[in-house]
Amino acid sequence: FSFEGFYEIFARIPAETGGVMSMSANLCREVGFAEARDIELFFEYLTGGAAPPNRPAIRFSVSDDKPYFSVKPDPARPVKRCALFYAYGGAARDRNWERKEAFMSADGEYIANIDCYDIPDPLYVYGAAYYEDGFSLCTRVLKKTAAELNAPVKRLVPSHLLYAPGGGRDSFTTVDSRVLIHYKDNVERVSGPLGIEGVRAATGKLAAFKPGDPRFSPLRGSAIQINAYSAAPAGLVVGLRDGKGVVYYSKETPLCGGEIWQKAALDAAAFKTAQKTALVDFSDIKALWFEAPAGVVVSSIIWT
Repeated sequence: FSFEGFYEIFARIPAETGGVMSMSANLCREVGFAEARDIELFFEYLTGGAAPPNRPAIRFSVSDDKPYFSVKPDPARPVKRCALFYAYGGAARDRNWERKEAFMSADGEYIANIDCYDIPDPLYVYGAAYYEDGFSLCTRVLKKTAAELNAPVKRLVPSHLLYAPGGGRDSFTTVDSRVLIHYKDNVERVSGPLGIEGVRAATGKLAAFKPGDPRFSPLRGSAIQINAYSAAPAGLVVGLRDGKGVVYYSKETPLCGGEIWQKAALDAAAFKTAQKTALVDFSDIKALWFEAPAGVVVSSIIWT
């Protein structure tokens, strides 16, 4: 299940039922990984075991002219840690969810700074509490604009850097994995030539939703540059999806194989639909993914 689809179902449950939602520690837009213990505890509860903790609460505050979000977990069980997940605007299928670890404050809340920007798009935030026994529960999703929060804002200056070496896994997910439940993270960090770190998909296609994030919006006339590596000769095709759901594909870029990183620089006209309609520019692109053999590693993605 995708996170958005899962949450859409959960949101239909009446609040008075006291329903709670559990999500994986590494979001990756897929539900399943790290949930085995939650399922075990749920069945224990149904057969007369201890009730799960109450849903954690989420709240917003301002301190030292900075916006903060905090998670208040139910202390019925020992808490291991808490994290906050957030995204800026976009339709559910387009949101670029990111994670930030929260730090415990004196009153038992877990708090983290999440920047607000001078944009009309709403900020989506939810928190997750992870318990020592393996159980995890999430807060409701908070949807507010910076103006509605009356939050101090930063001026938004979009970054040209979608991903850099050593950037970890949180910028990526996988699509079309055709695996319902994952027993390990589906995005792998690997070291490539010259010790430069990159990421690859364990199954399915490596994908990123940063193009739809206003913090990473491309300027008109931009091209996209990708740095990739494959130990064996391979072909790399880049797929794109715009806000209307139209899909574009690039021509195949050959990777020669061996201990070398290769750059692929592609302008908008290099991408075409199945009907051969060329992309005009990248301004409405919301998602990208890589059609490539499993061994292909990506170390950077840049708007140029």
